[in-house]
Amino acid sequence: MADIESAPDGSIILLHGCAHNPTGIDPTPEQWQQIADLCIKKSHTPFFDVAYQGFATGDLEKDAFAPRLFVDAGLETFVAQSYSKNLGLYGERVGAINLVCSTADAAGRVMSQMKRLARALYSNPPTYGAKIAATIVNDKELFSEWKVRWAQRLRRQTNAVTRGWRCGASGKGVKRASQTPPWRWGWCIGKFVQLQHTCLSVTSTPVPDCVGTTTAKRVQGRWSWQGNLR
Repeated sequence: MADIESAPDGSIILLHGCAHNPTGIDPTPEQWQQIADLCIKKSHTPFFDVAYQGFATGDLEKDAFAPRLFVDAGLETFVAQSYSKNLGLYGERVGAINLVCSTADAAGRVMSQMKRLARALYSNPPTYGAKIAATIVNDKELFSEWKVRWAQRLRRQTNAVTRGWRCGASGKGVKRASQTPPWRWGWCIGKFVQLQHTCLSVTSTPVPDCVGTTTAKRVQGRWSWQGNLR
């Protein structure tokens, strides 16, 4: 909040819509409201990075709370939306940039500038992944099925990871001779499943595999707990 307050009026403020990377800690609805109020006070433009929609709560609608709050508050808002992870299209790098403007005139001028940028950056990107995403999100039945299946998938993943954490928290996890002391996972339980910040260095002892088929990836103290998306 201090950084947003001290930024020059009219700044663009980059925010993570949900499943914050790298900490895995998101503001509460009340805290999001405070951030929105401060952006209004400072005439800031929020720019949301929404790369993990569905990964925080397992609900695509709930994970859209923050950008929608800012739009409903009357703020002109950028949203960079990714379908690479939640649609299992990572190799296609599917996404979109959205901007909610206050007037139709402003929207027309922004679209003109965005077309110029797209032309200079990539002109004609591959359409395969984009067509898959467009087919699903623009079809009411397919979109509803996606939301249900996504919630089921995240629930299975969360349960699997949490079982592993509880296993470690109780001292029943996999132990290796090199571990001193054994790993404990109680601090993870109850947090969002996608990302965790461990405060460990890159030279820390490797983590034992006590979460079944779930893969643990550690990069400079940040772990991403991922099941199979495909």
